[in-house]
Amino acid sequence: MTPEGGLTGPLRLEVEGHRVTRLVVDYAVAFEFQDVKEQYTIRIEGEFRIDQGGAESRCLLDHPSTLGAATTLLHDQVRTAEARQSGELVLCLESGAVLRVAPAETIEAWEMFGSSGARVVCLPGGGLAVWSGTAARQPM
Repeated sequence: MTPEGGLTGPLRLEVEGHRVTRLVVDYAVAFEFQDVKEQYTIRIEGEFRIDQGGAESRCLLDHPSTLGAATTLLHDQVRTAEARQSGELVLCLESGAVLRVAPAETIEAWEMFGSSGARVVCLPGGGLAVWSGTAARQPM
């Protein structure tokens, strides 16, 4: 697989319409989405924020007590999922919650991959690497 070039706008990710079926916390936070045809994972290795009705929670992996807001997204359905050229990830959920992950300077802040082999990665310092598959489409 090789990264696709020439992105001209945000990528809409195929997790749209899927429910968060599993949440895994280890050295990262992984949100898993599964349906009959495909399984997707969004793995976050950097700081992320969850806005729920104007109350924003800052989630830090090195402070597990800050991750409670992530559990409220379990079983919620993704309304829109967008990977921006800057590397920012924005998920809007049916409950009204919004999850945001900004790029990090020294690490891949997040990645999304599907069982079909598709992969989208936020590069250190910003930007995206996109591998072919059904997990991402462009433009919006």
